[in-house]
Amino acid sequence: MSFEPKYKKKKKKSFISKAKKFGKSGRFGKGSYISEDEYNYFVRVMELDKSEFPSEEDREMFVSNTFEHTVGQEVLLATNQLSSLAIERLIKKGNDECVIRFMEALGADMRPILNDCYASHVFQTLLKKASQRIKEIPENDSKSREDYIAWIIKVGKFLLNNIEDFMWDQYANQIMRTVLEAASGTCELEPESKNTCSDQKLPKALRTFFKDFCIHVQKMPQLNDMVDSVLTSGFLQSLVKCASKASPKLFKSLAESLEAVLSTKKSKNKIDMASWRLIEAILAGKNEEVNKSILDTFFRGNLKRDASDPELNFCVQRLLENCPNKEQLEEIFEELNSAEAIETIILSKHYGVVRAMGEACKNLSTNQGSFSLSLIGALHCNSPSERVNMVASLILAMKDFEKFEHFKMMNEDENSPITLQGSLLLQSCLHFNKPIKFVQSVLSINAEDLVHIFSDPKGSHVCDAFMTSKFVGEKSREKLCSILKGHMATLACNKFGSRSLDSIWKVSPLKTRQAIVSSLSQHLPKLKGDTFGRFVVTNYGVELFKHHPDDWSAAQGKEMTTKRLFADILGEDEPAKKKMKKK
Repeated sequence: MSFEPKYKKKKKKSFISKAKKFGKSGRFGKGSYISEDEYNYFVRVMELDKSEFPSEEDREMFVSNTFEHTVGQEVLLATNQLSSLAIERLIKKGNDECVIRFMEALGADMRPILNDCYASHVFQTLLKKASQRIKEIPENDSKSREDYIAWIIKVGKFLLNNIEDFMWDQYANQIMRTVLEAASGTCELEPESKNTCSDQKLPKALRTFFKDFCIHVQKMPQLNDMVDSVLTSGFLQSLVKCASKASPKLFKSLAESLEAVLSTKKSKNKIDMASWRLIEAILAGKNEEVNKSILDTFFRGNLKRDASDPELNFCVQRLLENCPNKEQLEEIFEELNSAEAIETIILSKHYGVVRAMGEACKNLSTNQGSFSLSLIGALHCNSPSERVNMVASLILAMKDFEKFEHFKMMNEDENSPITLQGSLLLQSCLHFNKPIKFVQSVLSINAEDLVHIFSDPKGSHVCDAFMTSKFVGEKSREKLCSILKGHMATLACNKFGSRSLDSIWKVSPLKTRQAIVSSLSQHLPKLKGDTFGRFVVTNYGVELFKHHPDDWSAAQGKEMTTKRLFADILGEDEPAKKKMKKK
């Protein structure tokens, strides 16, 4: 019985249809006033921009003609709500001549432009386009490249000289962040040109400017206030992020300056969430000395409390995610890696902290055994020994044994819950060096529940981890396939189940593939009539198998041989074929 929604969701009107409606009522966009003809012209431009052109030359001609229409009106059009949006979209596709003309026009008197709610977005797009073109144009090959570099530096110096005025403005602040990204080479804009030269070095002039900017910010007397405000803290976070990618030495110097300010506030218990977000950005730089210092200054002795705090638990997650070495992880785990601590975190529903602990163990290949035991203890499935087989289901639900059993008793008709953080944690555990307990737990789940897990948008990735982990043996994968043998068609007819089936198929030997296709061939009409099932029929050659099994075997054998020969070229890792030793 299909479910019919009581109320149908109303389809939202597009921006263009709303713009037409406003135009008919005599409202031609907020900001600067433009005539009705001008307004209608840019509405039509936005319509055409979304449509398909017969050729790339036609699109280039359209963009060029539109830019010609703006000559002498650049500032006026950039400060109108509708026309600024149209220009912003076209700048991404415009040629150097048109873009540089706009840069010069808006750069002639920057102060009102930087504070304008519409023109500031056009200005940001120009900076991103300039950064993109610097990467694309070969060095010393074009005057345009030098113009772009000079303009970014000109804008940057103007902002730096007036930083006290622009730092607290919501629009100018965003432009300052974009300038930093452009000067550090981290600015991103969807490249329209196919001939990019992204491997070339960032121009020395931009590197020098970025260094001067960082040094100036470190010496600012307002730094103590900047770390507290959401707006200015966001700017400092952008600066830290750019510095970490541009220069490790510069990043360390900047991080130490900011840490000195933040530690003073910590000692006075005046540190707020904007400052904690800045600490997270510094941690993301993964500098061993800096992260060690932050651990000692802000987290040491308080990790249990912070992990259970509604806001600070996110900082603990970032601390774990960006842990640079085994030694620091062991120091963190001295406070967090116990059944009692993990149980407290789970009870506070801050599952992300436990997930980050598992990921850190996986990434650094340390403390995996002790963490596994602590996690099993926290979920109350360490004794009696039969409960250990429940650990996979408990991790997915992020509930201890008693709560999980109570949920099943109260909701007999419902499937077991699957949480995002639980799915990610189980995936990490399956990639541990000795994941035997988690592997056995997955294999002890009954077929119906496995189908539910593998057909879930979050749970389907558990199947990926199980099939691709180097430490899950071939026999374990074969056993999983045998458990699912009678349910292959159900998986194939589900959006996420079909992708789970694909992950099984990719790493399965010929014998297992034959068993899968044999199971599917019994439900061929059902599969062919299903949106997802028909793709499985085509990709796995189910019809060929049903009518000509020998031809299917020959074709599959040839395909698998080809994949093995070109595995290095394709960049695919072969699954572990080493059998797991029985203990």
